[in-house]
Amino acid sequence: MEIIYKEKEAWVGESSFCMRQDGIFHVTTIGDVDDKIAEISKQAILTLEAKVGKARGVMVDLNKAGKQSPQARKIWKSMHKPEENIKVALYGMNPVSRVIASFFLQIMADKKIKFFKTEDEALSWLKS
Repeated sequence: MEIIYKEKEAWVGESSFCMRQDGIFHVTTIGDVDDKIAEISKQAILTLEAKVGKARGVMVDLNKAGKQSPQARKIWKSMHKPEENIKVALYGMNPVSRVIASFFLQIMADKKIKFFKTEDEALSWLKS
């Protein structure tokens, strides 16, 4: 699977990573993620950050997300750095997204990560 870059965004399969005008990094995850896809996605995110700068917050759309392999979850966890003091807002309503969100909320034990039902709620919290 290849990474497709545009100005302020990257695509890995159907999943996208985009730096918004307001400095919030918007991630849309679509489908199941195994360790290979997670590693490629991590590379896309780091390359995009190097190109456009660090985000002031991260918003993750889990509405169409699928299962995350144990190794993929380890990769996502390795990318979270609490010392950077960046808020992460996860949102989505499907049952898989709620499982993914609960996993992140439990393992991170970080008040800078929260789960929301809607994008508007997530964005409002990130901007607060």
